[in-house]
Amino acid sequence: MDWIPASVAGAVLAGGASRRMGQDKAALVLGGETLLARVVRRLGAAVGEVFVVGPPERAALVPGTRVVPDARPGQGPLSGIYSALMATDAPFVFVVACDMPFLRPELIRYLASRALDCDIVVPRSARGTEQLHAVYGRACLPAAAECLHAGELAVATLFGHVRTCFVEPAEWARYDPDGRAMFNANTAQDWQRVIAEVGSETADKGADK
Repeated sequence: MDWIPASVAGAVLAGGASRRMGQDKAALVLGGETLLARVVRRLGAAVGEVFVVGPPERAALVPGTRVVPDARPGQGPLSGIYSALMATDAPFVFVVACDMPFLRPELIRYLASRALDCDIVVPRSARGTEQLHAVYGRACLPAAAECLHAGELAVATLFGHVRTCFVEPAEWARYDPDGRAMFNANTAQDWQRVIAEVGSETADKGADK
């Protein structure tokens, strides 16, 4: 089902410290654009409204895109998800991390279509639940606020408090056969892999002309 409700916004979390990368991941340049701009662009191909959750200086990396502050800086992705839900009137937000260069709009649209029956739609992969490539509904706000107040910062804590739908690989693989959409560039080694793969894609497109 490729239908996506107009009530789904997109949020890119860009407030992390990038400690494992050793430099600001959001500002890394790939194919003439920053990584943050690439993620915003690819997410925008799937949903109408896209904004960034992070410090105000992120605006320089994505001109024309709204940047909203993290409501509880230093409390990790759960705070980013809470902030994203607070920043829009949309009933649902598709939340992704700023270091996911291979987002697939068709997969995002499919997962968003599942939100009709759930408060959270989260895919599972070999790594576990992909919490930063998932849909969160406004029904999550009370539970998220309680968890943050209690210092329970694991995003998975929300799963037991609201209607959560897990999407298994056998279901989402038809939209992402090679499993790249949820890849995170966390380290310098990861980034070299991204550069090589994007360069290979560019070369292939040139050969097809």
